[in-house]
Amino acid sequence: MYAVTLVTTNLLIGVLVGFGVALAKLIYSTNILKVAVDQRTNTKPISIKFSDTATFVNLPKFANALDDVPLLITPA
Repeated sequence: MYAVTLVTTNLLIGVLVGFGVALAKLIYSTNILKVAVDQRTNTKPISIKFSDTATFVNLPKFANALDDVPLLITPA
């Protein structure tokens, strides 16, 4: 697609299309975030594991994972 656009139009349009395609690929590849929450037992604390890239784009998924963790209040 990029080569066809570059050949059929001028260089500036081809470069702008290339930037657009690169930006779309970057957003797609950084939008993948896997969250695993291991619940607490008597001997083990809660564990939250993130795989792939955590960016501002994934903030809602990150916040939802933290919201699912139960609040543990210990007496002072």
